Amino acid sequence: MGQDEDNWAASLPDDLLVDILGRLAPRWLAVSRSVCKAWQATIDARRLLRTDRLPLRLGGIFMYFSFHKFPEFFSRPGTPITGKMDFLPSANKKRSEVQDHCNGLLLLQDEDAGIPKYVVNPATRHWDSLGNSPPIRVMGVEFSSDGYLAFDPMVSPHYEVFMIPYIPWMREGEHLDPSIEESEWPPATFILNVFSSRTHCWEPRSFHREGDALGTIAEMRARTFCAIELPEGATSNEYTETHLGRSAKGVYFAWIYECKLQVLILDESCGKMKWMLKQDHNLVLPYHKSDQHGPWVLKDMNFNYFRHRIPTYMYRKEEAISDEDEFEWSSDDDRDIIANRDMAKEQCYDGDITILGFHPFKEIIFLLLVGLKTPLAYNYNSFKAEVLGKVKPTGYEYFMLPNDARTIEGFPYVPCWLEEIPSNTQSTKFAKKKTQSRSSS
Repeated sequence: MGQDEDNWAASLPDDLLVDILGRLAPRWLAVSRSVCKAWQATIDARRLLRTDRLPLRLGGIFMYFSFHKFPEFFSRPGTPITGKMDFLPSANKKRSEVQDHCNGLLLLQDEDAGIPKYVVNPATRHWDSLGNSPPIRVMGVEFSSDGYLAFDPMVSPHYEVFMIPYIPWMREGEHLDPSIEESEWPPATFILNVFSSRTHCWEPRSFHREGDALGTIAEMRARTFCAIELPEGATSNEYTETHLGRSAKGVYFAWIYECKLQVLILDESCGKMKWMLKQDHNLVLPYHKSDQHGPWVLKDMNFNYFRHRIPTYMYRKEEAISDEDEFEWSSDDDRDIIANRDMAKEQCYDGDITILGFHPFKEIIFLLLVGLKTPLAYNYNSFKAEVLGKVKPTGYEYFMLPNDARTIEGFPYVPCWLEEIPSNTQSTKFAKKKTQSRSSS
C-alpha cells in the first residue's frame, strides 16, 4: 500500500472504523490487520479479532450412552460446557440425539422421526429451530435423507444444513422400479434441501456431479462400489472398527482389527483423491486397574433424570457429579495429553476398542477401551498413549440391557464462544421467557 492510501486508511475516525470492521467475519478481520499499522492497532486495542472465542481448541469429548436423556461431556475439570440441553423446548419430552456437528455447533434430530430439528451451541447455550424440511424426490421417488451441518466462523457467521438423500434399504425380495434401480448414483444433477441461518428457511439448491457416477442404485445397494478406494482389509470384516474425520493435516481414515491400527490421509494434491498410508502397526495399549482415573472427568449429570426408575438398593447412595460443581482448571491447553511412557513395557489390553475420533489439531486418535470404560489419547506417530479417565456413569450398569445394546459412542468437541451464533430471535425470546419463569417460581 502506498503512503497516500496508508494515510487515508489511518485517517478514518476510530469509532467509524470499529463499526465497519466489526461487521467482518474473523477471516477478513485477520486480513484487515495487515492493511496498515493504524488498523492493526485498532483491531488489537478493541479486541475485534477474538481468537479465544473461535473453535481453535479442543474442549473435550461428547459421549453418547444408550437410553441417556442427554449426551455426557468428558473433559478436564472446570470446563463450563455440558450436554445438558434442558433449554430446548422439547427437552422435557424427548432425548437429545446429535446427528452431526461442525466447529462448535451440534445438529440435533427428532428422536422419533430422525429429522434435523435444532442447531445448538452447547458452549453458549444458544439454539435455532429448523422447522420441517420438505421431502426430497429423486427421479420422482421420495427418498429418505440425513442432515449434515456446515459451519466455519472464520469464513462466515452463518451455518447451513444440507439434507443428503441415501439409497433406501430394501427387504429381501423388495425392489424399486427397474428403471430406477438401473439409474446411475449419484444423479448428474441433484436438488438438495438446504437450510441457511442467513434466510432462516429451507430452500432447494441444485448441485452438479463432478466426475463419473459411482454405479447404479442396485449396485450401490449391494455395496460393490466405493467413492475413494480403501486399502484391502479396511472394510473386509464386520468386526473392523473404522472412523473418518478431520485432523491436523486434512481428512483422515483409521481402522482397527485385532489390535492392528492403520491410519490414512486423503491426498488431493494431483487432482485425483486417493488414500495415502500414514501408519500401519500393532497397538500396544496400557492395561491398567479398573479403578484408575485420569486428568479428565465425566460430568455424569444424567443419573438425576433416571434414578427414580432404579430401586434404591441397586445403587450406591452417592450423588452424581453436578455440572455446576466448581473445579480448579489445571491447564489452559492439552500439551500433557500424551505422557512419556514406554509402551513396550506395558501389559497389552486385548479387549474391544472403539474409535471416538481424531484430535482436531494434533495427530492423535482417541480410543475407548470398551471393557474398562476408559478413553485413551494415542499418538500414532510416537506410539505413546495416555489414560484420560473413566466414563462410567452412575447407575448406568443397572439398565436391564444386553451388552451389545449398552453402547458408548462419542466425538471430540471444539467449542465456539461467539455469542451471536446461532442468532435466531425466537430462541432468544424463548430463553428469556424460560429464565423469567424460573426466577418468578
